[in-house]
Amino acid sequence: MADKINQITSANQTDKSALLSALDYMIHQNRQQDDNLIPCRVVGYDRQGGTVDLQPMIHLVDMNNGIHARQPFEKINILSWGIGNFVINFPISIGDKGWLFAGDRDISLFKQTLTDQPPNSGRMHQFADGLFIPDKFRNFVIAPEDADALVIQSLDGSTKISLRGDNIKIATTSKILLDVPETEITGNVTIDKNLLVSGTTTITGLTSVNGGFTAVGGSGSEPCTLPATTTIGGINVAGHGHKQNGTSGRTSGGMES
Repeated sequence: MADKINQITSANQTDKSALLSALDYMIHQNRQQDDNLIPCRVVGYDRQGGTVDLQPMIHLVDMNNGIHARQPFEKINILSWGIGNFVINFPISIGDKGWLFAGDRDISLFKQTLTDQPPNSGRMHQFADGLFIPDKFRNFVIAPEDADALVIQSLDGSTKISLRGDNIKIATTSKILLDVPETEITGNVTIDKNLLVSGTTTITGLTSVNGGFTAVGGSGSEPCTLPATTTIGGINVAGHGHKQNGTSGRTSGGMES
């Protein structure tokens, strides 16, 4: 009598005597040793060193359904958006969240030198060789006016730089500080509020004033100097005269040319 041939499938997925069940169990066990990607919380931060200490936020579950926190990971490199001579760097606070992405090989030697290095051990696909990718996870508000814009902003949108198809909007609740030696504007400028200039103002083109205009010395004692071609009401200021008013020595009737 021929030997009995066992089926390679089984309704009982824990049946190790069936080939497919055994293979499935082996693959599952192998995956448990292979880290990939997991959400985490920042518990330490070194901005100058570009690293964070992280606490994974997905717990382990044992065969008895017991829940256990994963071990924290120290000095994980932060993803820094930059290349060449430029970088975008974010302030990170304790409690901020993001993703811990596992590295394919041991990168401990590379982290020390940032040069070509062999792996320092046979470690593979482990969070210890990972990368932290910051993520705000939906905790922000985008204004309807920025629906089609690229936005860099605070969480509530009160401070932002919004790049639209035909304009750029910069908004803040306090002020914009430009700390530069020189600013050049090649187009028209419209100011809807007050303009305060504490230094010297030089105007080389035509100046038109629609409304009141007051000119005083810088500190109340400095002169206000006007060019010799200045006219008021069509009369040249430099060569104007005044009408005599009787014998009082006062003038009346305004200026005359």
